[in-house]
Amino acid sequence: MVKEEEEGNNYCLPVPEGWIDQVLTRCSHCPKRDDMVSCCLRDTSYFGAKYYTPMNRVCLLVLMALLYACSTQKPPENPDAWKKIKLDFKQLDADGLAGPIKGKVAVNYEFCIPAEDNSWRQVHKIDATAQKNTGKGRVGCKDTQWLVIGNTHQKNYQRVLFQLASLPFVTQIQQTFWE
Repeated sequence: MVKEEEEGNNYCLPVPEGWIDQVLTRCSHCPKRDDMVSCCLRDTSYFGAKYYTPMNRVCLLVLMALLYACSTQKPPENPDAWKKIKLDFKQLDADGLAGPIKGKVAVNYEFCIPAEDNSWRQVHKIDATAQKNTGKGRVGCKDTQWLVIGNTHQKNYQRVLFQLASLPFVTQIQQTFWE
């Protein structure tokens, strides 16, 4: 509770002991009570006790509402990205491996990206297994594109594939067959 003292524009508030050194200086005429210290706050204090009015509370709430409304929100995910992925997910287990129990292997996939460092950085940020290659691959990369090969043996491999397929410059992702 805030109370005005006789000595001018000072306000005494209970403040936790640890805050006294960081926020305020201890004054000599405030009494010490248990684990709290009453401290004098001036008009320009950290807490602004003199200016804490109901009207200011309303203004603060309106400001907070405006800031929340203006915050950036992620755009909704495009489910069409799954159509770009030409892999049989039924053959893969939770670890991204396919095959019999004692002979499981990772499934490799390939796709094309523009031959630009910025595109490569975006892909590599999403997929740590991605490797940049030259050549056309089965996916048929053009001369102005790089062939990228990754594999499913990684954490959240389905999410990685979805994020790759969501990139505007990735047109399709298909399985790599080594021959």
